[in-house]
Amino acid sequence: MESSPSLRGTVYLAMSVDGYIADADGGVDWLNELEHDEADGDMGYGALIASVDAIVMGRKSYETVRGFDVPWPYEIPVIVLSSSTVDIPAELQESVRHLNHSPAELATLLPTQGIDRVYVDGGVTVRGFLQQGLIDRMTLTTIPILLGDGVSLFEGLGQRVALTLESSTVFSHGLVQSTYLVGAES
Repeated sequence: MESSPSLRGTVYLAMSVDGYIADADGGVDWLNELEHDEADGDMGYGALIASVDAIVMGRKSYETVRGFDVPWPYEIPVIVLSSSTVDIPAELQESVRHLNHSPAELATLLPTQGIDRVYVDGGVTVRGFLQQGLIDRMTLTTIPILLGDGVSLFEGLGQRVALTLESSTVFSHGLVQSTYLVGAES
């Protein structure tokens, strides 16, 4: 079922060659093992953040980011989707909010708040937005590693989604970043 076209989402994720965005324990420590050359720059991340009004992520992604040994990395509003309680510390209360909404409900709510473009993060959240026709672009960076098991980005999607390759770039150390335009269901 397709929702209002006024809210549009974009995905920017890293995944293993075998399609996992996290290991079997939900961890992303394997990403820290990546070698990265300064010549690669930020691989388009800065342009992505500049192009969106907010970030929408699931609770697990939020907890993963909170667990990093760095200050809160986002300067734009973050919406955490969860039917569970979400711990938002006082210092993040101004920029992070918890909602128990479906992607279709967000498609109605967020544009009334001036939020039209969102960066969607987290496997369950990405799948929900794809199922509702709310993603128009996906940038997937394939990391040259086989995890063998873990959190699959597309497992359980339950439908076909047409993709058109917009660009593909090979970065240092074998990272391959492909950007797809997301088309109608087929």
